[in-house]
Formats: sequence, structure tokens, C-alpha cells
Amino acid sequence: MKDGKYGTPARQRFRCVGEVVNETSGEVRSFHRFVPELPRHVVQRGTCDTCDHEFSAHQGPVVGRRYDYPLREVAAAFVAIGAGASYLRAAQRARA
Repeated sequence: MKDGKYGTPARQRFRCVGEVVNETSGEVRSFHRFVPELPRHVVQRGTCDTCDHEFSAHQGPVVGRRYDYPLREVAAAFVAIGAGASYLRAAQRARA
């Protein structure tokens, strides 16, 4: 269930109501809070286009949970269409 938000920008926090045992102190709690991991675009290895930071496969750019493409790729496709490329050609570039 939802359990408020935290941070800036705000991220949704959730509550699990199952019993949890703290391994170090042995304390039993009736719930715990968690925040799901940020969805990331899976990449082989690469470099950030903005800051030249090198990253590995699990550190790809953050994407929406229900989207297949990061915002930069979608924006690049729209720019290509605005410059006169066909929809098919812009979609092929985004998929590549």
C-alpha cells in the first residue's frame, strides 16, 4: 500500500505489512517501508551524452515505467520528423 512520499523530487514510498525480523537486533516489526528501484534503460556500456560520465549496463538512463524509449530518443525522433524525415525513418532510427 502507498505510504507517503519523500525526497525532492518526491518519490512514492510503499508499506509492506508482513512481519519483518531485523537480523542484527532480532526485533520483529509488523511492517517495513520501501521505495522501488528506478526503472533504467538497459545499455551495454557507454558514456553519458551530457556529462561524459562512463556507465555500465545497470546504470543506464532513467526511463518511465511504462515506456520503452528514454525521452532523449523520442525527442530526437520528433526533431528528425520536423527536419523532413519520414515517420518510418525516424522510428527506425529510434529503434536502432
